[in-house]
Amino acid sequence: MPDIETNGIYTGFSVGFGVEINNLVNLKAIYYKYTKASEIDYGLPIYQFSFNYSLKN
Repeated sequence: MPDIETNGIYTGFSVGFGVEINNLVNLKAIYYKYTKASEIDYGLPIYQFSFNYSLKN
């Protein structure tokens, strides 16, 4: 995160969804949103997508 001065406490929420395709592969999508976004760096929502692969059976 960038080094900026803030004027309060940030709150927000996140929602996530995951799908296990089989015991080796799963996909995840997560959405983050700050409810107090007065600074430019925190005004936009954050989307995170992940793909996980396990070598174990």
